[in-house]
Amino acid sequence: MNFLAGFLIFYGLFGPAFQGDVLPEPVISGFYQGNHIEGADGLRVGDEIYSIDGERVYTSSNISFLLSMNLSDQPDVHDIVAIRDGQKVLLDDFHMEQMEVQTEQGVQKMYGMSLSTEPKTFASSMKYAWNNTIDVVRMVRISLKMLVSGQAGFQDVGGPVMIVQAISETAEQSGSASAAIRNVMFFTAFIAVNLAVMNLLPIPALDGGRAVCVILTTAVEAVTHKKLNPKYEAYLHGIGMILLLGFMALVTFKDIFNIFRG
Repeated sequence: MNFLAGFLIFYGLFGPAFQGDVLPEPVISGFYQGNHIEGADGLRVGDEIYSIDGERVYTSSNISFLLSMNLSDQPDVHDIVAIRDGQKVLLDDFHMEQMEVQTEQGVQKMYGMSLSTEPKTFASSMKYAWNNTIDVVRMVRISLKMLVSGQAGFQDVGGPVMIVQAISETAEQSGSASAAIRNVMFFTAFIAVNLAVMNLLPIPALDGGRAVCVILTTAVEAVTHKKLNPKYEAYLHGIGMILLLGFMALVTFKDIFNIFRG
């Protein structure tokens, strides 16, 4: 239900009934003068950026995000897969360096290309909402990977206090009331999908842990033809709940301490 709620909020944000008549898409519409990525052996107008360094591009914003992550071994060198005339084209070890571009907002650093839009329809809005939902799932995976690998630490983990603070700051930094509502809705959808994914992790006391226990119990009983005592699973989930509550208390204390610290 959290996953569905997040998807529906995204659709409400990007649907035909909301602001704007077009949606961005990761398709190249042109190149800025002085770029080094356009050419016969490079990118072309009409190319759809499909993946970067093995990570799927779901929305236009993914392009700058994935390029800035430096998932490849060398900075500014990436493996780009583009869809061209219905076929996937691999640009191996392709240089994607930022360049200064004069825009209406002033000089900005960009990757030398502009992206196109598509008309906002029921189908395109559904697709865009779905891609944003799946993109959040991918963000959770990357975040968990960073925690396991040590790229992120306990100081980067937040609980309910930090979530409320982030929502408040998001609303305050918005330029208008309508922008504040849109930003808070986006953040709410982001949190909802996060909760859905986290709840499916195979950890005792979570739904994912319960699902694993059901599968293992069913398999063991099918092999041994003996009914397992459910109290052992209850003990496991009880221990898991105690550990989760303790972790949540620790995270909440950390968040409150950070607020008072400034």
